[in-house]
Amino acid sequence: MNIGRLQPIHIYILIIIATGFMVHVLLMPSLLNSAGRDAWLSVITSLFTLLIIITLIALMIRKLNGKDLATFLKDHYPAPVAWTILTCFMIIFFAESLISLKFSVDWAKSNYAAEAPELFIAFGFILICFYAAYRGSFVLGLIAVILFPIICSFGILVGVGNLKSKNYDLLLPILENGFTPMFEGVLYTNSGFLEMIYILFLLSYTKKKN
Repeated sequence: MNIGRLQPIHIYILIIIATGFMVHVLLMPSLLNSAGRDAWLSVITSLFTLLIIITLIALMIRKLNGKDLATFLKDHYPAPVAWTILTCFMIIFFAESLISLKFSVDWAKSNYAAEAPELFIAFGFILICFYAAYRGSFVLGLIAVILFPIICSFGILVGVGNLKSKNYDLLLPILENGFTPMFEGVLYTNSGFLEMIYILFLLSYTKKKN
């Protein structure tokens, strides 16, 4: 493994972690509020659109031919068009980073840093992210590989630990309020799947630069 070069496994793990955080921390409350008891049906229904999203992303990856989306847009479209599209993505990414930072700070305060000032916690997270980004994509991928088994272990631990508290009878009856809540929930689950579009911006980092 060469320093400065990401392997595909790094990309996959980065996407899994980003999507997992988005779904579990940001979307889950909204999904439960909108779909209620039928939230699990929303997840199952959204699997059909997931297949469509995966297919479209796979086709786009083939079309990009190893280039990241930003480079492809700059090479094939006029600068105003390319930068307009990229600016939209940058705004989305920046907004998501702010939301993620807010939820991360709230999580830290509620779990292990209740007495620490929010600004201090936020600065710590920002400093870590800035350092990792400054060191390059390989460091981000390496951190993701290290954290991934830890995250999975905690997820399994929480899931197994809560087994005795789960009451699957609450899943029924289904569609008690019609199809509308379920389809509203599908919108939230699909927005989580769209996080996979990040892979289009990381493709060129898997190639070793000469």
